[in-house]
Amino acid sequence: GNTAVMEYTEHVTHSASVASTYGELAGSGQQFTIHGCGIMEFGEDGIKELRVYSNALFHMLALSKGLKPAAH
Repeated sequence: GNTAVMEYTEHVTHSASVASTYGELAGSGQQFTIHGCGIMEFGEDGIKELRVYSNALFHMLALSKGLKPAAH
C-alpha cells in the first residue's frame, strides 16, 4: 500500500511560548510526555501527505492553568 502509520512518544520541557487556537501559551518550565501518531501517504516522489495527532496541546493548556500531572 501507500500508507504508513507511526506511533511516538516525546519527553519534553515546555520552556517557550507556543501559539495555539486558544491564544499564546506561556512556557511553564514543566516536563511532560507527549503521545501521538502520524499517518503518512506516499506518492511517486515520497510523502505526499502527513497527518499528526497528539496530546501535546492538552498538556500545554493544563500546565498553563497550573494543573500538574498526577504521580504514578
